[in-house]
Amino acid sequence: MIIIADVELFNQLKTGDREALKKWMAIHSKKIEQFAVQYGCGSTQLQQVTKATFRKLNSQLTEAEDVNQLRLFMYKITLTIIRNMELPHDKENFLPFEEDQQLHEKIINLNDENKITLILSCFHVMTEKEIAFITGFPENEIMNLIAESRQKLNRNLLQIEKQLKFLGKSYERLRFSFDYENIFEEQQVESEPIQKPKSSKKILLSWIAGIVTLLTLITVSVVTGEEYQKSSTEKYIERLKMSFEKEIENKFNELGFPETIEQNDNDFRSRYAEAPRRDFDAMIRRYERLMINNEKVDKKQMKKEYKEIIEQLQLPSEMAEQLIKNPITNNKRKSEEFINLYLEKHFYIQESFYTIYYDHHEIIEDAMVGDEIDIEEFMERKDTFPEDFQRILTGLEKQNYYPVSIPNVAPFHPKYQKNELSKKIRNALHEDVGGYMTMLETEHMFNVQSLDFSLDQSLDYLIDMEKTLLATEQSYMYYWMLSHTYSTLFNLLVIDDDEDETNEILDDSGKVKEKYRAIWEKIANLGGDSPAAFIMKEIVEEMKASDWEKSKSYQRLDQNHIYRALTFAQENSLNLFTLGEFVGYGTITTSVQDPDYQVALKELYDNFSYDYNLVTLEQANPLDIIGVYYYANELEDSETMWHLLNHEFVPVNLQEYMKNWKKKESLPEQVESIFVDMGDGSINGSPLVPVGYEQEGSIYYFAKMIFDIENNIWTIYEIE
Repeated sequence: MIIIADVELFNQLKTGDREALKKWMAIHSKKIEQFAVQYGCGSTQLQQVTKATFRKLNSQLTEAEDVNQLRLFMYKITLTIIRNMELPHDKENFLPFEEDQQLHEKIINLNDENKITLILSCFHVMTEKEIAFITGFPENEIMNLIAESRQKLNRNLLQIEKQLKFLGKSYERLRFSFDYENIFEEQQVESEPIQKPKSSKKILLSWIAGIVTLLTLITVSVVTGEEYQKSSTEKYIERLKMSFEKEIENKFNELGFPETIEQNDNDFRSRYAEAPRRDFDAMIRRYERLMINNEKVDKKQMKKEYKEIIEQLQLPSEMAEQLIKNPITNNKRKSEEFINLYLEKHFYIQESFYTIYYDHHEIIEDAMVGDEIDIEEFMERKDTFPEDFQRILTGLEKQNYYPVSIPNVAPFHPKYQKNELSKKIRNALHEDVGGYMTMLETEHMFNVQSLDFSLDQSLDYLIDMEKTLLATEQSYMYYWMLSHTYSTLFNLLVIDDDEDETNEILDDSGKVKEKYRAIWEKIANLGGDSPAAFIMKEIVEEMKASDWEKSKSYQRLDQNHIYRALTFAQENSLNLFTLGEFVGYGTITTSVQDPDYQVALKELYDNFSYDYNLVTLEQANPLDIIGVYYYANELEDSETMWHLLNHEFVPVNLQEYMKNWKKKESLPEQVESIFVDMGDGSINGSPLVPVGYEQEGSIYYFAKMIFDIENNIWTIYEIE
């Protein structure tokens, strides 16, 4: 599948245009680093993999016939590189959610064939032919390897599809720091890396050395004004370097984290400063190159850039203080930008705490009674803990965190507090982003599969998050987390869980409990464009009609429906949403000669062939689509037949299809009915089902249907 159809860029690449190659690297570097992470590389190996890939690709540009082949060369080179690397034994915690990290590690531990085929298929949307080209595996074995991979990860294939989908989104949120701007310079000139002081003693020595150097320079005669300017700029850059390291040291001291920043740290201590440090180093290299080339250096501009970089180091507490002084209640865009950056830094702090926590796990374990801790008693003994652990606890409190104990999940968890400070922050932001603050204040609910609050509180939180989801941009990193938290909460309020006694919605007689009836009715009455209300209105009406005992809509409801309803609401098409099964088990059968079926096919054909609006097909099942296809075939309407194909897997344009079209044979006259097996097959997360008929005791499959998730319709994957 061609990802970039930019012929001009490809032609530029073929001529050796470095700017074109930089554009290519800017587009693809993230995917290469994702691939390396997915395969099992450590954070310190990512730069090495990406640089080696693009340098090798640069030498093979003339061998590629088109853009897609160049992309495949790139993946093939990357695979060769990472296969020959020694992967770290201990798995790094790249992902913020425990379930994602666990699945990530399971994938890494698969054997090579299963791992590579699954990764390329699921996370890089490769076809069987493309995977065969990259890996060298026989093309006819690829699908079996992918299916085997899913089976090894989880025998419940529907569940693993959802988990892989969530994991894919988590991979997309990973941030990388590949500096493609300097890849050529690094090949030509091995410049001295900017050294980072390892301790306050080294900083002091650097200051002393700087003073000595300064005194020496003062005693040397300046031959020309140009030399003086160069000397002055060099000293200014050295001061900026020391100032930058001191800024980072001060931030760590405020947090109570250790001062040392080791290169192989994969926690907040390194990632907090990662982007600012990358920007700072790039700025210094840029100005040093100007000096080497005897070009003028604008110190005012350098100072301005430095100030902007230092602003990136703001702690959440500093961001909050500044926000409260300068509210942005009337600016939704700035409020969205603020809250997403605020959340990012907060979750980094939590991740870092767990990294540091392992150095003090004995303190936590000694305080546990059963599977939890008496937090109040624990914090009263704070002064008896080692000083470095005391500083960490104090630093967390400064960022509005206080520990809680969650039985069976996290005996000691730093939780963001809902207090006067969080109220001031909420009031200083646009009202539409309030759901993000709700998520932050209730965040441990995200990883707990039972309600942590009263039903009325939970309903208030649901409404608050839903309002934000419908009113804000979906492109922000934490929008997905908010939608997942919202969906988790809805399902906890609505879907009965027999295994969790704290979340049993039905009583012993099978009726909805009184307290849940009231909540369900409140949700159903939210009205407007509420996806939760749209789902619950029909369920409540059916439940009331049966004295709260049964509802066909409730029987069809699963945990995925609220996601889909939210998507419809975001696209202003909630009226088109139904509680039909997304993919189910069993067999759907229809009689070919059934008059109702024939009438329905003609009506569906007439409506669809009028303007080929895909919305027309949203309520159609696989047998309806097949029926319309054969109906169009009898009318020799090749254009309609083409529109029913899945064009990702049947890559033929309309003109070519119509030019080469030949009328297909009808189904054998003896065939009385056709059926579709609604099983658990899929490709790249899209359900794939076979269509067939029975004749003289034998089963014949003549087509495969694939669900187009983006357009919410069944399409033809292949047909005889």
